[in-house]
Parts: sequence; structure tokens; C-alpha cells
Amino acid sequence: MSKAVKFDPSPDSLVRDIAVLTIVSIFASVAGTAATMAMFAGLDFSVTVSIGKLWAIGMAISVFAPMVICPVVALPGRRLIADLRRARAELERAASQDSLTGLLNRRGFDALATERLNACQIEGAAAVALMGDIDFFKSINDHYGHDYGDGALERIASMIVSTVGARDAVIGRLGGEEFAIFFPECELAQAERLAGAIRAACETLSIGFGVLSQQVTMSIGIAAVESEDEGLRSLLSRADAALYQAKRDGRNRVVTAPNRKRLSMAA
Repeated sequence: MSKAVKFDPSPDSLVRDIAVLTIVSIFASVAGTAATMAMFAGLDFSVTVSIGKLWAIGMAISVFAPMVICPVVALPGRRLIADLRRARAELERAASQDSLTGLLNRRGFDALATERLNACQIEGAAAVALMGDIDFFKSINDHYGHDYGDGALERIASMIVSTVGARDAVIGRLGGEEFAIFFPECELAQAERLAGAIRAACETLSIGFGVLSQQVTMSIGIAAVESEDEGLRSLLSRADAALYQAKRDGRNRVVTAPNRKRLSMAA
């Protein structure tokens, strides 16, 4: 639901940091070796060093060199690792986020909604999916242009987030002018009230771009989780069918998918 935090780690900068750490480590090792040799052999390089002194020099280097090199490498290395972790987290966030609206994209929505749906099914909790589609959006784009259409999508996405509020909902733009919301641990009646509030808010939202202003409406389909649902795809498919029923019924309305158990009992 939140906008992405901009973070653009420079690959050149990371490569430079790694190179600097490597060079500093080499120089520190050379300096430590030279200092140890000077300590045991003095500055007279013609002196023959005995095997015993070589062992002493090797032991000294193995003990003291890490004490010099490790702090040099570890402190900048911590920052480098933190930068890499932040870069990875940002890439994962970008891969699951719609760049225009800041909502989850289809991949991000499917992943998070599936996780929440599985938890609800394990706990036996109620859950509801909502599919919303902006009415006549193609004609809006064709008549006013794609910049106007993008502005409308941004305004409507913000309106949906504001209307849903602080509820633990998963909100995504699945593509084009289609939005989806998954309400975990939510009863159907409550979701229907929220869907009605979203539809009404969209109807009263005046989308302006420059000197242009256009009223935009939304059709919404709702489906509650049932035991027959085999996963998120099944649930969204029923919500999508209800959405298209709303379109057929005249648009700018909310339609709830019928309960399949009641239908089978009636039959």
C-alpha cells in the first residue's frame, strides 16, 4: 500500500568499495610482514635469518596481522553488506510494486494475498476478495490521453487506500484499470460496506488534469471465501465474474458472487 522508498545503489560504487578494501588489506598485510621482519632481523637486509627466526616471524605475522587487517576490512565491510541488503530488499520491493500507483502489482498481490488466504483457511477465518474496474476507462484514455488516464489511476489508487484505512487489507493494481483487494479475517457484510464506500467515493471524485475534469465511476465484484475454493485464483475468479455481472447490469455498482452452497441447495 505504501509508496516505494527510493534507493539506487550504484554498482560502480560497490565495485570501487570492494576494490579499495582488497587493496587496503594487501597493503596492511605487506606492512605487517615488513614490520615483523624488521623487528626480528633489523634493517640490515644482508643478515641471514635462521629457521628458528623464520618460525618466529611466521608466528608473529599469523597473530598480529589479523589484528591489523580485520578492523580495516570489517568496519567498511559492514557498511558494504548493509548496502547490499538494502539494495536486495529494494529490488524485491520494486519487483512486487506497481510503479505508477505505488500499490502491489499482480505478482506482489498474488504472493501476499495467497499467504494471508492460507492463514485464514488454516484458522477457519472469514475472508473476502474484491475486484474493481474503472468504467469506460479506454474511452477516457482515447479522448483525453494517457497522461490524464495515469493521473486518474493515481487518484483512484489513493482514494482506495484512504477508504480502506488501517485495515489489514492487501491492495493491488492487477493491470490496466483493474484493482483487487483481499480482506483477511473479514465478514462479507463488512466487505460489502467497504466496497460500497469505494464505489461512492469514486463516483464523487472529480479527476482533473489541466483544465479538464471528468467524473469516473467504478464497477465492483465481491466474493467471500468458501470451502470449495482451491486457492486465490478460484476466489478471484468468482469475484471477477461478479464484476462482469456489475458491468452487464449497468456499471457503477457492487455485485456479490452468490454462495455456491445455497445455489446447490436451491437446485
